[in-house]
Amino acid sequence: QEGVVITDPSGRVIAANRAFVEFAGDTDEPALKGRLLAEALGVAPAPIDALLRAARLQGLAQAGGLPLRGRPVDVSAALLT
Repeated sequence: QEGVVITDPSGRVIAANRAFVEFAGDTDEPALKGRLLAEALGVAPAPIDALLRAARLQGLAQAGGLPLRGRPVDVSAALLT
């Protein structure tokens, strides 16, 4: 199953599905709400911030092979209005 997370414009988690919660290493969605996405994933903020910035500017952004939780992960971001 694909992990899905919705953030506010600043990158704070609003909602996440079970697959994302498990990937982030948390026990439930409320534990993630309000946390910065990079913090929730336990990664440096620069690549996540760049991905979110590109999505805000272009509407859609992708990053292949981001090192998350010790393995390369393909990540996409979309601007929802």
